[in-house]
Amino acid sequence: MSQRFLLYAIDDGDWHTVTEIAEELEWPMQEIVEAAKYLAQGRFIHYDEQTEKVKLQPWVRKYPRGEWIKPGKRSTGTISIPADGSVTLQETLIQNGLGVEAEVYFMVVDDKLVELLITKGRQAPSQPPC
Repeated sequence: MSQRFLLYAIDDGDWHTVTEIAEELEWPMQEIVEAAKYLAQGRFIHYDEQTEKVKLQPWVRKYPRGEWIKPGKRSTGTISIPADGSVTLQETLIQNGLGVEAEVYFMVVDDKLVELLITKGRQAPSQPPC
């Protein structure tokens, strides 16, 4: 998961619950919590574990936004591609040649694909040879 997507989701500087972020990004809660802990260790965000809320650190909001925020209407999502499968995302064919399931995290800004992160998906248990 790209932690930047979490930063994009809280770029207004207000407090947000991890549940709200998980719903917006359509990611599992555990991934959001792990990203929040990681970004809090680096002091990029405040993470209150008791209330499960996060907030962008003021110094990050002062940083030139072109470096981490892409202006405009944005959408994020995740696509799973089976081993040796493919998907088309905004007229772009993405093929998986990894031999295991792949997860593609993406961001679309103003109807244009601007970022992709491709990771190995969870491996299915191997089957014994026949």
